[in-house]
Amino acid sequence: VRLTHHVLGGSGPVLLFLHATGFHGRVFAPLVDALKQHFLCIALDLPGHGDSTWRPPHPFTPDHLVKAVQQTVLQLGIQGCFCFGHSLGGALALLLEADRPGTIRALYLYEPVVFTPERRAEALTPGSGYQPAKLAQIARKRRRVFSSASDAVSSLGSKPPFSSFHPAALQQYVQYGTEPVPGSSEQVQLKCDPEYEGQIFEAMEPPPARTWSQLHLPVCVAVGGASDMHSRLQQAGRELQAQLPGSRLKRFDRTGHFGPFDDPKDVAQDVTAFFLAVMQGRDSPAPGPHARL
Repeated sequence: VRLTHHVLGGSGPVLLFLHATGFHGRVFAPLVDALKQHFLCIALDLPGHGDSTWRPPHPFTPDHLVKAVQQTVLQLGIQGCFCFGHSLGGALALLLEADRPGTIRALYLYEPVVFTPERRAEALTPGSGYQPAKLAQIARKRRRVFSSASDAVSSLGSKPPFSSFHPAALQQYVQYGTEPVPGSSEQVQLKCDPEYEGQIFEAMEPPPARTWSQLHLPVCVAVGGASDMHSRLQQAGRELQAQLPGSRLKRFDRTGHFGPFDDPKDVAQDVTAFFLAVMQGRDSPAPGPHARL
């Protein structure tokens, strides 16, 4: 398996981007504009997203997704990189580093879909009252086909979560997250099939866990402050950060789960400050080399 990767620009140490369920790598372009001064920015299209057509046979687990990312990173020769992971992408980044220590030099995670071991054990206990998120049901009801790309922009942009997106982020999402409908000259459809998107949400329930205290690398866990359908990840993020040695918690009060796209400039500024501090040894539990291609 080799997933599609996109070199989004810049020079310097590699900064790898891993996106959320239903998204694609090039949606990070508005963040990259503020980061490429310091980093060579590379984004993956996760399995079944964007231009990565391979996807694991159903049913699958998070491990299938992690292995696909791991194989691609190895094929690209990336080792000791900086990494920004959002939602599903944040979970895969953590699992990748847990399974193959040293792959990542430092991590910036925006509301990763993971639990602590204690929280996951509680969720798996019969009678605990744990309620899986209804995201799979919502994903399967998602409209996939639009009369045109401009219709997709206006339709998606009229309601959450896209209604709060920075215009450049919404444009990137549609431009690279849709494809022509076979046999049509104008209609477009989402590249990520809503049924497959639902399967990913199911595979991530309850969210995966590891012994996070065994990870020894600089990590910033960022959470939003606004309430949305992903709000449980704000508490999960705080619990995760408490178990990561020497990690940092950042709260973006004005945004929710999609903060990197609602306010890419603000998020990028904090990402830059965190990674530069790591490079200068001011926020680093342990020294290590920086990845370059």
